[in-house]
Amino acid sequence: NILSQFGVSHKYNKSHCSIIIDSRNLQIPKSIDFTHRARANYYFIGSTLLYNNIYNFIISNGCDIDSRNIDFHLRLLNLLGKNIKLNHNQLFIDKNKIVSNQKLELLLPKPSIGATINALLMFCKGSNSLKFKNYAKDPYVFEQIRFLHKMGADIQIKNEEILVSGTDLVKNETIIFDIIPDPIEALSYIMCGAITLLKNEENTSKFIIGPINTYHLGLALDKLKEIGIQLIESNNKNYFYISIDKKLKPFNMMTDYFQ
Repeated sequence: NILSQFGVSHKYNKSHCSIIIDSRNLQIPKSIDFTHRARANYYFIGSTLLYNNIYNFIISNGCDIDSRNIDFHLRLLNLLGKNIKLNHNQLFIDKNKIVSNQKLELLLPKPSIGATINALLMFCKGSNSLKFKNYAKDPYVFEQIRFLHKMGADIQIKNEEILVSGTDLVKNETIIFDIIPDPIEALSYIMCGAITLLKNEENTSKFIIGPINTYHLGLALDKLKEIGIQLIESNNKNYFYISIDKKLKPFNMMTDYFQ
């Protein structure tokens, strides 16, 4: 619904499990409806800022875990010289032009996936550059970088820093991009499968789950083994059977930022 307000059309190709997004008729609206229903709607700020048209957002508070909220995104706007006003859940951004030809730096107090991706979106186009420290080392971030590279972005990762140099992105070109299997969804199905096996007093699933990139599961894979849940490779690449010990072990978990 939101993309249609930009003149962007989409088409599903069920036989190829793909979606075609056509942005050749892109137009930037002066305001957007329904953003209050969209998770992470602050990405629309980062991706449209250079057009200098959108000035009014209905925005949620961002992530309520710890102190990570939209303050991190507001810092990015301030870096670019934007004056902002936040009234309840309504964000007003002035129409002054953003700074240009500047070498800027940003150090976030804590890693944030949303703020890292928004920084990439804000600075991959145009004349400014950004040296970004304490970024979120998350699969979603690296996939965003991989996608922006295909669009012609100049993004480098060096010495625990991301350097984004603004450039002209490609136009009127077809870009093919494969989306990685979602690790959160994969873990949810693995846990659900393990619970089902336990309830039915079975040890190994008769079904396989995938595709899964086990690297993207991070430390959660070690935690699964600690509990007594294993992934057994099938004959299909990246598809796994679920196996559990006769008695699963209780566990405690404290989450941290993805490292």
